[in-house]
Order: sequence, then structure tokens, then C-alpha cells
Amino acid sequence: MRDRSTAGRTPTYLDWGALGRSGNWRYLLGTILIVIIWFGGQAVVQFALAPVLGVTFNADGTVTSSGQATYLIFNLASFLPFFIATPFIVKVLHKRPGLTVATPFSRINWGVFGKGVLWWSVAMLIPLIPTIALRPGDFRFNADWSSLAAVAVVVVVFLIWQTSAEELFFRGYLMQWFGKKKWRNPIFLGILSGLLFAAPHLGNPEVREASGIEFLWGFLAYFMSGFGWAFVSVRSGTIELALGAHFINNLVNILFITVETSALGATSLVIDGAPSITEAGITSVVTTVLFIVFVWRVRGSGTPRPTPQQEAVAEPVAAE
Repeated sequence: MRDRSTAGRTPTYLDWGALGRSGNWRYLLGTILIVIIWFGGQAVVQFALAPVLGVTFNADGTVTSSGQATYLIFNLASFLPFFIATPFIVKVLHKRPGLTVATPFSRINWGVFGKGVLWWSVAMLIPLIPTIALRPGDFRFNADWSSLAAVAVVVVVFLIWQTSAEELFFRGYLMQWFGKKKWRNPIFLGILSGLLFAAPHLGNPEVREASGIEFLWGFLAYFMSGFGWAFVSVRSGTIELALGAHFINNLVNILFITVETSALGATSLVIDGAPSITEAGITSVVTTVLFIVFVWRVRGSGTPRPTPQQEAVAEPVAAE
């Protein structure tokens, strides 16, 4: 096994991309297998859950459910195979611990995860305030407390599967593949991640139904999230900031404020009745830039996991 020395510097999860069985053909095969498990497993789970949850498939490719909570279970629970797939492929195909796809340390640092939650929340709030102030009549308050409570329970149980599954693959596995040959510039990997992350989201209603310049703004909204989460992952040495940011991003957009055309439905505390895809793109740029500034000095920390040729665990690395 090849070993990339971390002596004299803080280890990064990208180091593990070159350890174990790390040939490019393995990463290509692993990517294909993960995508197959993602979409194939999603289809199997949804078809199994549909009769149980009372979800019906329509001829136009949409689904009809009895409520928002059941629709969310149907959607979010189907990400479980994808959530399992990436660490499973890392362990079986690359012969290294599954957790190394996320961090070079022996365990997840929930403090860094929490900083991702905190600072992405603040970064989202800053552009949201003037948005509401400029067009207050477009936002309506939803007082359906029973539905909101049911949705909250579903989100607490299932959302982490969806957001973590995407982070483990897009910010973890793919970034380790491209970063293992020292292509570790955070801007380069950020752009690459943004493009890869935006691609599967182009089927979401708010982008799919747009055209021309609005389509580009919709693409930019997802691209910037992927760019920012990859950028801070490369700088911090783990994907924990991205795990926290992605989780709170989706939680806010499901529970607290969303648009009527949301891919996950429009039952939330506040609903935007006249969303602008151009505004969404601009907001994404502002949010991402602010987040990068807020977490600029944050680094992963903990006890570094010994690489295959190390005989002892190094001393814990303190966060900056």
C-alpha cells in the first residue's frame, strides 16, 4: 500500500485517497457501483414503501401521496442504500476503513459538524432578511401544526441519510479520487464538485421548468452549494463542515421556509408563493461566500487514524 506522509502537517481526508487499493480503475468502478446502488436501491425502496405509505405512481412520472410526512418518508428513506454504498465500496473495493472517506481522524468530530450547522445557518439568514423585506406579500405563514409536527419527526429521523449520502459521495469519494494525485487546490476541486453536484439536481422542478438565463441561475444555485462545501472540506481536511451545512440547509428548506415548487414538497412554517430562480441563484452565491469566510480558519481535529504503514496512533491534533 502506498503511504503519503503527513509528518509536519495536519492530516487531511484526501491523504486516504491514495492509500489502500487506489488505482483509477477501482475509483471508476466504485463510482459506477455507487451510482447503480444509489438509483437502483432508491427505486427498490420506493416501490416497496409505496403501498405501505399509500403513495401512487402517476403516468407522467410524478407521485401522489396522502400527506407531506408520508411523501418525505417515501423520498428520504430511499437514500439509505446510497448512504451505505460509499463507505461499503471504500471498505470492500479499496480495502480501507469506510470512515476514511470523510475524515483522517479516528472518529467524526461533532464539534466541527456543529460549526457547519451554525455558520451555514447564519450565512442563509443574512440574504433571507432583505428578501422578505423587499417582497413581504409573497410569503405566507402556515399554521397547520399537526402536519408540521409530523414533518419534523420525519426530518429528524430520515434527513441525515439523504444529506450525508450525498456528502460522502460528492465531497468524500469523488474528491479523494481527484485529490489523490495532488490535485488539491480547493478552487479546482470546488469547481469540479460544483459541476458534479449540480448535474443530478437539474431534474428538480425549479430548474427543470426553467429556460434560458433562468436555467443558468438555477444551475448556479446548486453549483455554488457544491463548490462551497467542497472548498471548505479541502481546506479543513474533513467533510464534517459540509455534512453540517448540507443537513441544516435541507432542514431549513423543509421545516422553516420553502417554495411551492420544492422537490421535497411545500409544507413548512413559511412558504414563498412567488419564488424567483434568479433570486435563488444570487442568494446561493452570497450564502456560499459568507460561509467560506465564516469557517476560513476551521480545521478538522482529533486523533489521526494510523495509515497502513504507521505503527502507533499520533498525538491528537487540535483545531485552529
